[in-house]
Amino acid sequence: MGWIVAGVYEDNDVSASKNVPRPEYERLMADFRASKVNALVVYDLDRLTRKPAELEAFIDLTSAHNVLLANVSGDVDLTNANGRMLARFKGAIARQESERIGERVRRQKQQMAERGIPHKGRDRQFGYTEHWEPHPTEAALVEEMFRRRAGGESTNSICTDFNRRGETTVAGKPWASSNMLRLFTKTTYGGKNSFKGEVIADSAVPSLVDWDLFEAAQREVVKDRGGTNTRRYLLSGIAKCHLCLSPMKGNPAAHQYRCSRTYGGCGRLSVNIAHTDKWIGNAAIDKSIEERTKRPRTAVRDFASELAGLEADKAKLQAGYEAEVYTLKEVQPKIKAVMAQIKAVSKERIKTIPKRNVILDTYMDWFRMELGPKRAFVTTYISDVIVYPTDVRGRKFDPTRLEVHYTDGSVERLDGFIDPEDV
Repeated sequence: MGWIVAGVYEDNDVSASKNVPRPEYERLMADFRASKVNALVVYDLDRLTRKPAELEAFIDLTSAHNVLLANVSGDVDLTNANGRMLARFKGAIARQESERIGERVRRQKQQMAERGIPHKGRDRQFGYTEHWEPHPTEAALVEEMFRRRAGGESTNSICTDFNRRGETTVAGKPWASSNMLRLFTKTTYGGKNSFKGEVIADSAVPSLVDWDLFEAAQREVVKDRGGTNTRRYLLSGIAKCHLCLSPMKGNPAAHQYRCSRTYGGCGRLSVNIAHTDKWIGNAAIDKSIEERTKRPRTAVRDFASELAGLEADKAKLQAGYEAEVYTLKEVQPKIKAVMAQIKAVSKERIKTIPKRNVILDTYMDWFRMELGPKRAFVTTYISDVIVYPTDVRGRKFDPTRLEVHYTDGSVERLDGFIDPEDV
């Protein structure tokens, strides 16, 4: 064309058909308006735009500023009516092709989701390897974050703890609440596959958490989005009034947990915060020691060999089908049965992965823990604390009024007395 190159405008990996910012395209349009350039070379018109409305704006601009257009795959002259009609025709075809590709991609994603195959993003999902097997260290962290979140601990508190321990994201970066909140929406962790926010099938990859635990964590996340869920006291929502079973609220002025009429309670019971926290904290620590010391040892199982054998069985069945030893009708249920075994063995293997639990590992350092980890520790072992009336008067605190309901189903009424100066 004999033109002088004034500049190159490049928007790499930015779609021309979606409503996303295209910085270089906008710079080009600004340079046309400022008369810094007066001609454009593109490989094809759909590299410039795939949106009819944007094409019309470009045609208006070329007409107003006498901009010439050269098209490597076939020139389109925008200075006359026939050229503009051809440009619009090519633009419409490009738009239709873009939408057709989008429909195919969406159908493919939905079909994969219905078959239980999770969508793979640019990076692998935290907790899984590239091949969707449980990650040797991250799988336990996923279970921990769901358990702690379901126990009422805030996402920010869990992130702070993970960062203190040196745990990082898949990208090797420190944890932020936004990153972890996205993980709480991944139904793959609970053994389910979803499409456009709706659960549509069981996942073909091993789950890392029980579905009930997944849903419990979701409820806590939803609570946070609906308003503040910040807990200021150790036993908020855990301590309950014996007379009406309403949750007791912390009253900072009186230093008491109180049954409040404001929140639907009877308003007749209260108990000292510091004393109650001390006794219930000790009860949770005692329970953790009891469970850890009586935990049975399990026999070592060679999961790698089992899975390798099952994969070999599946390969033989596939080879048999290809060699016409089996018909499709015969081989499908056989392969399905082997896949079910692989999934079952994978789930059993996850249970044997050592679970790092900083709260259990540091329970002797209880009094230096922050409130969030303390609450998570307590709710691991204690579901409810029922506060009874007392006849004891004076400076002594009466722990017999505390009935502890443990998560294993056992119930204990505390005994003994404590002096306020001992707290």
